[in-house]
Amino acid sequence: GLIVRRADRWHDQPLALVRVDSVGVGCGVADRLVELGVNCERFAGSGAPRYSKEVVLNARAEAFWTIRVLLEQGALDLPPDEFLLEELVGLTCRPNTATGTMQMEDKDLFRGRNKGRSPDRADALSLATYGMWKAAPRRLPYTPDDFATYKP
Repeated sequence: GLIVRRADRWHDQPLALVRVDSVGVGCGVADRLVELGVNCERFAGSGAPRYSKEVVLNARAEAFWTIRVLLEQGALDLPPDEFLLEELVGLTCRPNTATGTMQMEDKDLFRGRNKGRSPDRADALSLATYGMWKAAPRRLPYTPDDFATYKP
């Protein structure tokens, strides 16, 4: 009920979609939202990517790649949030040695460098923007060339 109440306070129209990290604790949240009639999309970062299997390892990498492309294309403005910026700059990616696709670093590595702090705000942004590349008209963001030229 908290998510629905908060969203109702922010908007005078019903929720179009709530995307929930449905692994672990989020599974129960997603179940409850569905019970309440909210259009809820379950997201599993370790699941297969939807749009770019040849470029990214999993849905989490695809979600963060989406942020990168939207920012490059000028299709996304970030809020003035110091913690969000620190998290986005602090997260790293690397090629997966087995597949050659882009892989985000494990959250435990991020926490280790950041006094136990989790990249919650960056994760929230990645969920909010996942799939928004369709709205960025200049080009499709996910090609092998994009990743080949990426330098972390």
